[in-house]
Amino acid sequence: MSELLFDMRSEDLNNTIVLDRDGNQVPTDFIDGILDDPEHAKTMKEQIRMSVLEHVTRDPKYFTHPDGEYAYTAPDTYDHSYVMDSYIETQYMKTQKETVYQCTECEGRNVQVKAWVLPNQGMKYVDEVNEGDELGWCEDCQMNVYVETAEVPRA
Repeated sequence: MSELLFDMRSEDLNNTIVLDRDGNQVPTDFIDGILDDPEHAKTMKEQIRMSVLEHVTRDPKYFTHPDGEYAYTAPDTYDHSYVMDSYIETQYMKTQKETVYQCTECEGRNVQVKAWVLPNQGMKYVDEVNEGDELGWCEDCQMNVYVETAEVPRA
């Protein structure tokens, strides 16, 4: 069943827009690349299978045995294929980069930096204090450290 649902959703994805969590459209060539990759396809089929299995476990009335054969008869069976959209979006987000501040000692992100703010305007951020020259604070190291920016895959 997961193979059939995978094939059906793959065909529909040719005419569907998949959005990332920021509301941006995932490029169709990226979607095609994921669908054509045997390892990604295998993973998505397994996720569909597990979604169906979880539904059958939670609500076994949809797993009947007419004429001695077991059959999954839920009216919303196709809905299980939408796990593919989430999978594709997750894979796409892994390719996207974001700028983060991190500790130069442990590379942790649990850091603080000094900043210029406008206290009479709701503490509106203006700029960093002496960018790169001023020590920051690392909560993980529990010490003053240099804090740098880094481009990392989006989580």
